[in-house]
Amino acid sequence: MDPEMAVILRSLCAQVRRPFKWIIPAFGVFGLLLSIFIVWLGDFMGGSHIGRNNLQLLLVMGPCMAVGGVLMMGGMYTFLDRLFARDLRGMSYFRTTGPVALAESNRNPNVYFLRLVDHSFMVSKVDQYGAFQALAPLDWATVDYNPHVKVIFRVADRDGREVFRRTASDGTS
Repeated sequence: MDPEMAVILRSLCAQVRRPFKWIIPAFGVFGLLLSIFIVWLGDFMGGSHIGRNNLQLLLVMGPCMAVGGVLMMGGMYTFLDRLFARDLRGMSYFRTTGPVALAESNRNPNVYFLRLVDHSFMVSKVDQYGAFQALAPLDWATVDYNPHVKVIFRVADRDGREVFRRTASDGTS
């Protein structure tokens, strides 16, 4: 893998990490705010409409939601972080030459499955870098991509002309 591909992967890794910096604490704060609201609601209504057992159950649910959300998002963060780490540590990429097919996903009209000779993975129709648009008209191509995160670095047509190349200056920082 050349240094430019490593820069692209590092910047994509930072881009993926960024939302988790506020999502994980947001789950914790939401659960705690929910608990405070439930206590306030119980005091406001005097416990008349909400049974004491129900109030205690709701009071436990807030922190449980906070802990569950933090654990779920933390697990996703760890999983994605390990994928990027494997690609950056391995410093290799795949190059596949052969027939190319894009199959639309049944669940999301913006997601397609890119089927290559030896691999298949998802690509987004609304890809801001243009990999999907470069692949759509082709039936035969050479595709360079990394093994775990599946970032497409380069696409060349049947004659070897480059039709797409992701660069470090693509706004991935």
